[in-house]
Amino acid sequence: MKGCDIISSDVFLTAKEQVKHCESKGVQFNDFSKTQATKYLEENNNYFKLRAFRKNYHKEPSTGLYVHLDFADLVDLAIIDNRLRAILLEMAISIEHFSKVHLLKTIQKHESSGSQIVKDYINQLSKDSLNILISDLSKNSNSTYCGDLYNKYLSNPSQIDCPIWVFIEILSFGQYLHFYKFCADKVNDAELTRRLYLMWTVKDLRNACAHNNCLINNINSPLKRRPNMEIQRVLSQPPISFAADARKKHLYRITTYEIITTLYSHKEIVTSHGVHQHISTRLQELKKRFYRDRTYRHNNLIQETFNILSKLIDIWYPV
Repeated sequence: MKGCDIISSDVFLTAKEQVKHCESKGVQFNDFSKTQATKYLEENNNYFKLRAFRKNYHKEPSTGLYVHLDFADLVDLAIIDNRLRAILLEMAISIEHFSKVHLLKTIQKHESSGSQIVKDYINQLSKDSLNILISDLSKNSNSTYCGDLYNKYLSNPSQIDCPIWVFIEILSFGQYLHFYKFCADKVNDAELTRRLYLMWTVKDLRNACAHNNCLINNINSPLKRRPNMEIQRVLSQPPISFAADARKKHLYRITTYEIITTLYSHKEIVTSHGVHQHISTRLQELKKRFYRDRTYRHNNLIQETFNILSKLIDIWYPV
């Protein structure tokens, strides 16, 4: 089949055979020799993960071969992706932590009991939702880090008497956001609601980072929902002032949208100056890494993405 990128056999390919397969798809070895590529695939990365970045490149319609794609590009993108993923995971963890700090402060203004809001939440859950929650919580029963808390407060689902500050530390991020929404609705707090809609997007990216999934392997993958209105507004106003066509282009690409939302959410939710300075330093180093080894002058998709992220890093995370 012309241009087919599927390896039909489930037989393991040697590193040399993997290089040969790359070459058959139009991947060049001008800046990264076949010998170097073979060694790289043997020692540094697996072929399946590395070849995923080819999706950012066009194919010649008549031949089905990739255009302006060198093996060095795949290696470079894999390295950038790894560094980006590590930074974003750290940011997402900080967003979760500082959102909990803010949530507790907000709930304290409305509730005299730390346990009652947890009871109210559990009592309003459907049977299916409760079972999912119990199953999720039970994963902590033998945990070295929170097993004692689980066994003290949550081991008996019919008699849960758990203060909110314990409950939110045991919940998974997804379950935490469901509880967070309940709290925002219960106390009718607009700021909690604003942060919630940002964090739903952060959660998706956090999960990808935590599972070590590639992020920028298919930048053009479309977003299948409307972007957050706050993100659209922020990008349209000074000091960013992206034109409408640029906002539409980047915010309707799921990876770029989720990265931008995480960058913005960290700025809005994390209150520690020290944490911001640390992340600013890491992001500025990443920005320099974007074009350190490759120019990507033949790939507008990658250039546009790196350029928009670089601008946001400079505006939101200066050093």
